[in-house]
Amino acid sequence: MKRLLISGLSLAMLCGCAAWAETAAEWAGKNADALAKINDQTIAETLKQGQAGFDKLAAQIKTGYEIDPAAATTIAAITQYVMRHPEVCPEYANRLLAAAKAAKEPDMICFWLNQLRWCGGAELAEQVKPFTAAQDKGVADFAKMVVQSLTRNIELRAPAPETRAAALSRELDALPPDAIAPRLVKFVNDPDIGCVRVALARGVDCGPDSTPLWIDAFQTQPCPERKVMLADLLGNRGDPAAVPALTAALADNGNLPLVEAAADALFKLNRSALVTALPDWMKRATPEQYGILRAAAKRFTTAEAAAAMQLGFKGASETGQRVALEFFQERQVAALELGLAAIENNNPDVVIAGYRMLRETAGPGQAEMLVKKMVTTEGRIAPEAQNAVAAAARRDPDGAYRKVVMELLNTAPDAQRQLLLEVSPRIGGEDLLKAVILASASDNADNSVAAVRALSAWEGDVSVPELLKLAVAAKTPKAQTLALRGVAKKFNDKKADPAKFVETWKAVKALQGNEANKKELAQFFSAQINVALKKKISANVPTEGNNIPENLVDGNIKTAWFGHASPAAATIDLGAVEKVNSCHVVFYHDGRAYTFNVELSEDGKTWKKVCGNEDNVQPATAEGLRYNFELTAARYARLNVIKNTANQAVHVYEFELFKPGE
Repeated sequence: MKRLLISGLSLAMLCGCAAWAETAAEWAGKNADALAKINDQTIAETLKQGQAGFDKLAAQIKTGYEIDPAAATTIAAITQYVMRHPEVCPEYANRLLAAAKAAKEPDMICFWLNQLRWCGGAELAEQVKPFTAAQDKGVADFAKMVVQSLTRNIELRAPAPETRAAALSRELDALPPDAIAPRLVKFVNDPDIGCVRVALARGVDCGPDSTPLWIDAFQTQPCPERKVMLADLLGNRGDPAAVPALTAALADNGNLPLVEAAADALFKLNRSALVTALPDWMKRATPEQYGILRAAAKRFTTAEAAAAMQLGFKGASETGQRVALEFFQERQVAALELGLAAIENNNPDVVIAGYRMLRETAGPGQAEMLVKKMVTTEGRIAPEAQNAVAAAARRDPDGAYRKVVMELLNTAPDAQRQLLLEVSPRIGGEDLLKAVILASASDNADNSVAAVRALSAWEGDVSVPELLKLAVAAKTPKAQTLALRGVAKKFNDKKADPAKFVETWKAVKALQGNEANKKELAQFFSAQINVALKKKISANVPTEGNNIPENLVDGNIKTAWFGHASPAAATIDLGAVEKVNSCHVVFYHDGRAYTFNVELSEDGKTWKKVCGNEDNVQPATAEGLRYNFELTAARYARLNVIKNTANQAVHVYEFELFKPGE
């Protein structure tokens, strides 16, 4: 009866209870006494009252345009009861039809028709059809569905013809236990897949004496799909006698689903048997079996599988070796000799798997070999080799990797030095930093550029003094530009404080070199004042939620202005004319990009665009975007957000507008 009441509640809610503002639990608690009275006995008593009892209950359903939930639930419960006991009240469906005809409001008409579709028959479909022409489209559409339901109800009540699968089930029920398995095995090749499923489902529970029959059926089955089904059956039967046949199936490289099913069945029957089979499986594993073998290995504990995979590694196929190396990496298995052997392989996937394992397990003793091997790599293997060296170097307390890198920076060919420079920031160290600074002065342009990139990527601010010098006086324009970008990124990311390098900057200004870059750098060393901070601001689009325009200039990066649609503009009144020369804007950043520009005006009428990204739109970042421009007098500033690649809205955390300090 509990399920019946839940169904009734759902029906009541779906029929348009506009006043339903409380939760179902709250309503049920409030009406617990009334609901407790709805059971088969009270329903039968209500039905005995005939038409009068029905009319009394129906009168409670409608009050204005609100459906009473308790009464609606009672009606729904009666409907379900009559469905199970149609002989109790054969005229009930006619009462529902009469109630629908008498109803005036569309939601009430639909309520009665909905009850009717559960317990009415095809004989009432013709009487419901007039509702399909109702002026209210909702009533008309719902009535069409009810007509279909009533027509189908009589069809569903007709006995369905017996299928061969059903006949087989009935036949099996009549057989003695020892005759069931032979009969089932015969049906494995039946053209009726329904009979095959019946045979396999029943075969799981046949006694252990039938296992030889099923093994023979499995081994002789010519159909790949049915062979997979039989492998599943053998695994589900739980009889270890099937282990040899399933183990042999692992070698069927032509039927990948069978290999997967056999591995799964073996795991169920005897985990140790599958572990024992791993070395041989690794030897013959094909690239197509990579995912299956890897999934099988991951099901075991490290103690269960590590020894078997180490044993099978030497003679394993490239796929088998790759799976083993990934297993060792993930489980932190110390198998250095296997990783070192793998990076000598001709298969790039095996080599990469080897480097990834060494990334977790290599020690100081492998420093010279790994670094020298790294500088000979290329393509997609090169970054994996660098990752391995960098990770091993971070675990190296004696600096063995750093020493080898420094030595090779002095002796290796130029092409190899670039790989060494790339990995140097991830190793770090004062002596290595000096070596990279020396390389930045190289006559080889590629090496010089690689050294500048390394200095820009160096952790912290220790490379800032050299980057400042290189931004002005590096040997090539490309190196100068990269150094300038490196300084800007460190300052903008707050990884370095310009105040700490004022004296260095004074010396750099005196150098002969890139004057344009000097002007760019000067912006970081002049005290700047945010003239937009907490100034009066307005926007030309509605605000989303509490994310008001004032948040844009409140100095708090955790608050934001959300505009309802783009393009949108936020205009800031600076209060007086100011001379400004840079700005900083931070957008919402989840991979999306915003197109925007910034305009300035002295009078609020004539505007001048001073910066923007229309020509180079990039995904927004947490650091935001900083723009320098020529000193411009402005009383008003306007941030124009033109487009958002994710949706139509505008999301900006902060906008700052700076003037130089005194």
